[in-house]
Amino acid sequence: MGGAAVFFLGGIAGLSACIGFAAQLLHGAPELIRLCLWVGFLGAAICPVLLIADLGRPRRFLNMLRVFKLQSAMSMGAWILVAFSGCVFLAVLCFELYRRGFTHPLLIALLWLAEASAAVTGLLLASYTGVLIGATAVPVWSENRKLLPTHFLTSGLGGASGILELASFLVPATQILGFAASGLKR
Repeated sequence: MGGAAVFFLGGIAGLSACIGFAAQLLHGAPELIRLCLWVGFLGAAICPVLLIADLGRPRRFLNMLRVFKLQSAMSMGAWILVAFSGCVFLAVLCFELYRRGFTHPLLIALLWLAEASAAVTGLLLASYTGVLIGATAVPVWSENRKLLPTHFLTSGLGGASGILELASFLVPATQILGFAASGLKR
């Protein structure tokens, strides 16, 4: 159960950070950007707890971080989760400081860098689960290993846009994202 929840929340968190960065680039509503960053941050805070619970012992998660192994989907997933968590935390922190009137140019530059990094690592987080599942011996998954990352990305996009709409952001952009995600998954 924990593994499925990590996949689900990780996809939503990662794509929320991407939507937030896109909204920042397009001068979207600050409330929308803030919600996207907080959804990403909450997902990044919950996912490691669920992953550790799924692994059984915290030491197993730490052992995955001992080595950076490009050939291992588990190793890369752990590192992507840690990188995303750090980036989205920094983005939330900088955004909240900016909202409270701190407008130092260094803070603004750090905010943009953190949001861009959270968006990139968020895309990786949302799609790596498809890579992880495709690397198994289960025939239906391994035969479709090239399609699974895209499927997980669209699922995360649909979940993220759904959360935004539930939070009263019924704007054409979130509706288009939701329709696009549902259309791409078929």
